[in-house]
Amino acid sequence: MGAEHATAEKVAAPVEAREQEALALDDASPEEARVLMLQRQAGNRAVTALLRGNVSPAVQRAISFDAKKLRGGRSWTKRLRTAFTGADTLGKIDNAFADYGAAATDADKLWYADVIIGLTDHWLEKHGQDTSQNQRRLDLTALGREARQEARLLRRKRAAPGDKDYLDKLESGGFKATNKQTTKSIVVDPAEDVAGGNTSPGVQGADERAVKLAAKYKLTAAEIAAIRLFTQPDYAYINPAAAGSASWLASNVQGAKDQALAQFGPRLARGAFHGAAVGWARGLKPVVAEGGEHATRLLHVLTRMDPYSGGIAYRGERLTEAVFNAKYTNGARIPFGSFGSAAKVRTVAEGYAAGRRGDLNVTTQQNVSYVAEIHVKTARDIAALSAAMTTEAEEEVIILPGTTFTVTQVIPLATPVDKGKPPAKHFYTVVMHEN
Repeated sequence: MGAEHATAEKVAAPVEAREQEALALDDASPEEARVLMLQRQAGNRAVTALLRGNVSPAVQRAISFDAKKLRGGRSWTKRLRTAFTGADTLGKIDNAFADYGAAATDADKLWYADVIIGLTDHWLEKHGQDTSQNQRRLDLTALGREARQEARLLRRKRAAPGDKDYLDKLESGGFKATNKQTTKSIVVDPAEDVAGGNTSPGVQGADERAVKLAAKYKLTAAEIAAIRLFTQPDYAYINPAAAGSASWLASNVQGAKDQALAQFGPRLARGAFHGAAVGWARGLKPVVAEGGEHATRLLHVLTRMDPYSGGIAYRGERLTEAVFNAKYTNGARIPFGSFGSAAKVRTVAEGYAAGRRGDLNVTTQQNVSYVAEIHVKTARDIAALSAAMTTEAEEEVIILPGTTFTVTQVIPLATPVDKGKPPAKHFYTVVMHEN
């Protein structure tokens, strides 16, 4: 059946068929109901365009999948049986793909791309472990991947100009301090998927939990991308930029493990940024500007989210004895001039205190290992969207700039068997309460 007929046929469907469709919707799971509604609404939009006669020539499609692969290896008997029982997911994918090919507008193409994503995900979840379906699994994985890319492109075209420019710069390497090789796959693509109500299978912080959080706060792809970027090594220049500290930025650049940020290190080592304040500002200006733009977006989205209700979070760090003794005394006020990352799980913070986590190299002079037990009131929970890839989930919350804490206890700890890397000499728990 031709694509145009497959679409137009929906208008002339008999009453009995429409009643059966309604019953199918009532009996469907939430995910199946979402897909059925998308199909119905998308079909109605396409039919309306046909009836009004405002169908323009189809533009080039991004999904180049061969639809014959959806039908191969299935007998007519099996196809008829699955269609009769309402379990013919492959048939639904085939129909959605045909309607996508006939779609005349970007809006309709987006509808069908989302339907294809939902259906392929449903099939893969149900049959992904069936070894007899290996080739079909590969085919549907490829189709789902193409449909996601199409949906991203179409949503990018519809995004607000400022958001589009931000995402374009992230993806193309227009932000010089970001790592172009990983930013697209880890930050941008998952952000656009989640903003569109889709998951990115196998990607940290882009599952159903992320989709629900994004829907709750109506987060845009650019806002999600800003959050995900901060959970990457980029925080090492975003935070100093937010705090307006060139010396902090220079220190982070010199100690960065991330290649994109470390590229500025040799210039600092050669003294290119040393000297007058004007020289520092000129040399670090590109990184400061980029960090400032990310920080502005991040602050804007975080202030729209509800405060973290868990009460306690943990931060681990390595400091020199001089810095630690000057900073952490009973009754001391600790201001956060930038964003502060903390974990819901203490063991995560202990990894940072040991020097085994994090994106900055620990020096032998930083021989004080401590975990801060932070009683928070206004921190924001971004765990569902975090892109941090670790063996143990970061479950990250962010402390907002301008937040202050009071140190209520500094507790010395016995020397552990594992002193960290490099080995620390002094170990503490610091208890702080938000003012």
